[in-house]
Amino acid sequence: MSRSFLAVVDRQAPSVSLLTHDYRRLWTRDSRGAGPGELSVPTRVKVHEPTGAVWILDQGRRRLLRFDSLGVFQSDLEIPNDASDFAITAGGRVLVTHMTVVANAEGERTLVSEYRPSGQPTALLTRPSEQLVPPEYVLRGPNRPRITAFGDTVALIYQAAGVVTLYRLEPQRLILLRSIATCMPAALQAAYDQQRSGRETGQTSVDLIGDITIRADTLLTIGSRPDAQGRYGIQRFSLQTGANLGSVALDPGPIRLPQEVRLHLLPANTILAMDPVTGYLATLAVK
Repeated sequence: MSRSFLAVVDRQAPSVSLLTHDYRRLWTRDSRGAGPGELSVPTRVKVHEPTGAVWILDQGRRRLLRFDSLGVFQSDLEIPNDASDFAITAGGRVLVTHMTVVANAEGERTLVSEYRPSGQPTALLTRPSEQLVPPEYVLRGPNRPRITAFGDTVALIYQAAGVVTLYRLEPQRLILLRSIATCMPAALQAAYDQQRSGRETGQTSVDLIGDITIRADTLLTIGSRPDAQGRYGIQRFSLQTGANLGSVALDPGPIRLPQEVRLHLLPANTILAMDPVTGYLATLAVK
């Protein structure tokens, strides 16, 4: 979601569509293949706010594809085969997260690489020796993080671990600011025990974070699943200290309970709820 558009990726079709906020379809690209502008297994889509360009992570082809706001194919670039997500900064910097496995109890390392739009890597913004998640929050892998950029702040979202790590983006480096555990302390250990048990028995993990957004000096997170009353929890944290500033329960009302929720606070405080099984979308207003 951007201030002007909603981009939706269908992994199975495969296709990518650009819509207005009232769900009017502007264009769809659904050519399957390995040629210019064709899709294999698209998994992530981002809209570059200043230009309206639509970027797509196609993990089937190990490519990032770029279309303009009219849906015309512009370029693509090759990325690591273990890439999990990407972000486009307002200034056009292309950041890609990927993983390297460390052969000890410390688990995986998250790497963030920067690419030129032409496809050449320009910098490795994190060092392989860095442990970006506090050891007490490390889970059995793979814990592939999501990445998002807000101005000169970059956030890595470890959905299964319930941790967000925040960085300041500099020309050749990401500077770690802090890690924020977004689970309430009383529920933290039980949640991690459940995650570890699920990974050890091969069960599907339950993400503890659905999505995040940043407004002013506040980090907002939303859970990935509703509670017994069908409500979603939104928590607020200070970007300066990491302190929990309180939470609110969001009641989606009569809509079908979605499996994914995207937290995107527009001027009207809009939250996008999506069910990837049915393709059902709903926008909710936070008052």
